[in-house]
Amino acid sequence: MEQTAIREVLEETRLDARKYALMDWDIQNQYKIFPEWRHRYPPGVTKNTEHVFGLLVPEPLTVTIAPREHLGFAWLPYQEAAQKCFSWSNRDAILTLPRFILH
Repeated sequence: MEQTAIREVLEETRLDARKYALMDWDIQNQYKIFPEWRHRYPPGVTKNTEHVFGLLVPEPLTVTIAPREHLGFAWLPYQEAAQKCFSWSNRDAILTLPRFILH
């Protein structure tokens, strides 16, 4: 799973996660895939399992987003970032952040 997380960070942000502290938070979320997104998955797949990782970077870095996957990004305080999330699983992961930062 760690290699998948590294690949996804690179594909979606152009950041090399191997250069920073990548942490497996040992959290998994399973959810139903919205019908409008099922075309991205093999036929018959209706649920997705998400594995949550954190990437600790020393400062806000230059990010180049994958235009086919994202409309934009912003570096925000975690509470504000959580409020902007459409996805409950992304919101919950962001709200969990202080538990991992303090360790």
